[in-house]
Amino acid sequence: MTDKLKDRYASLTLLSLCIISWFFLIPYGIEGAVGMREIGPDFFPRFITLAVFILSIFLLIKSILQIEDKQDDEKEKKKETTESNSKPWAGLSVFLIMFGYIYLADMIGYLYSSIISMAMIMWVLSVRKWYLYIVIIAIIFLIQYVFQNVLYIRLP
Repeated sequence: MTDKLKDRYASLTLLSLCIISWFFLIPYGIEGAVGMREIGPDFFPRFITLAVFILSIFLLIKSILQIEDKQDDEKEKKKETTESNSKPWAGLSVFLIMFGYIYLADMIGYLYSSIISMAMIMWVLSVRKWYLYIVIIAIIFLIQYVFQNVLYIRLP
């Protein structure tokens, strides 16, 4: 399957999920703000849904307007054979780590479980540049700060 076709399927799937979320999941699952000036609990889910919707439209337009090139098709075929020969267990390992992350977050909290899980995922995916581990830890601390001090949402 070509990247163009993958992009088209992904964008259509995300568009349909955004429409379902906007009209059905958010209104019936999350309380809205009482007044017009208040930012209610439905603000953040609606914001994320709208952002994903807009990005999906851009991806769909890009996949439709993308010009096919025969050289790109040959490179893509070579890339697919190379990818199929690379670590088949990495995807399963990442899935198991993320499954463990769910339980670990309840036991030791968001901050420590995120650092441990992301470090393990990066190790499984053969990321050996030490500064990328520091960047991930900084991003985790930034997310913790934004959720607790800006959005006033308590993380586990």
